[in-house]
Amino acid sequence: MSKEARYKTEIIVPKPKTEVVSKTANIKGNPCLEILQLAVEKAAKDRGGSVGQTYSDNAGRKRTCLMSVLAPSFPLGVGISLRGDGRLNFHYDAIGGREAAQSICNDVTQNYLVIAWMRAQRELGFTVQVEDRQVAPGRRVIVVTGVK
Repeated sequence: MSKEARYKTEIIVPKPKTEVVSKTANIKGNPCLEILQLAVEKAAKDRGGSVGQTYSDNAGRKRTCLMSVLAPSFPLGVGISLRGDGRLNFHYDAIGGREAAQSICNDVTQNYLVIAWMRAQRELGFTVQVEDRQVAPGRRVIVVTGVK
């Protein structure tokens, strides 16, 4: 048994002039995709996992996506895709462990926002400092400070 779940975010990647075909083909032309890749890589690394372009459902069927996070805590993986309007979607099999998958989605989203915020502050001439604290099991706080 398998149950496809989607998790929508408010992250919107501006549509490039060409269709987003793969992360490697489009990453250099779109800084938002570069930030997304960095966010995905950090989430995978923090969990002792890896980045790919497929995730699996509970029946073992592989699904292709733009990027995915595969981690020991959720070996089926979480797939990441972009909708036609540029909105970021996460895909996973909810039967395989909704909480673990949701936690990966939250980490990618948080990483994306922190990286984007850091880059914006640097562009404005600030020196950026980041403090990443674990406040409880499964909960962390990231404080980004910009100093001129």
